[in-house]
Amino acid sequence: MIPPKSKQQEILITRSEKHCSKLIEILKDQNKAPYVFPILEISPFSSNKIKQSVAALSKSDIFIFISKNAVEISHEYLELQDSQIVAIGPTTKSWIEKLGLKVNFSPSTEFSSEGLLKGKLLKNVKNKCITIIRGKTGRDKLELELLDRGANVQNLIVYQKTKAQHNNKKILEIKKKFKQNSFAYIVILSCEVFENFFSIMKENDVNMNKLPTFIIPSQRIADAIRSKISNARCIVTFDPRNQAILDALAKGN
Repeated sequence: MIPPKSKQQEILITRSEKHCSKLIEILKDQNKAPYVFPILEISPFSSNKIKQSVAALSKSDIFIFISKNAVEISHEYLELQDSQIVAIGPTTKSWIEKLGLKVNFSPSTEFSSEGLLKGKLLKNVKNKCITIIRGKTGRDKLELELLDRGANVQNLIVYQKTKAQHNNKKILEIKKKFKQNSFAYIVILSCEVFENFFSIMKENDVNMNKLPTFIIPSQRIADAIRSKISNARCIVTFDPRNQAILDALAKGN
């Protein structure tokens, strides 16, 4: 007698398919079941708005890119050749290098404001003009610490994140999946994504009494999750890249 086929547990991916297509492809190749439910959408500012913001900038000694979206949206408006360039992590660094530009510093671990601030390039910045290219929301830690170190800091905001909109069919589908404990893991890559995920679930009365394991890239995100869900299970990868997520899934299984 052939034993019944066990139900395949799914992995909830909280980014859009556009931004995690490679991860989805690998998971499917490994006979895993990714389920995409994007939490935030990236909305670039208009070309005119970015041009006006760039025109108002002082000449920069250092440009800091906070995400690959910041690079992708802003690079055509900036003169970067005569300044030093800092990238928050390897994905952002790779995008800059594809433009034929040199990245002067990017953390090898701890891809965050804390990791950036530990770098030698940002230690002695008194009277330096530093431009942070970023989205509308996010932490102010980097800016405030650089100001404390004597830098002149200016922000170039080139996009905003908005809560993704889901139709009733999608909401009913994910409610059913949570009720049936279909998910083994949830991949969350920032505190902002978690806060909005939690908000969407609450707004739609999704039963979160028995949650799957969260796969996250930092202890700070784990702390944010446990401040809302005290018994949450978290695997911290300390790296947001696909391979770290895949390694965490392999260990979790």
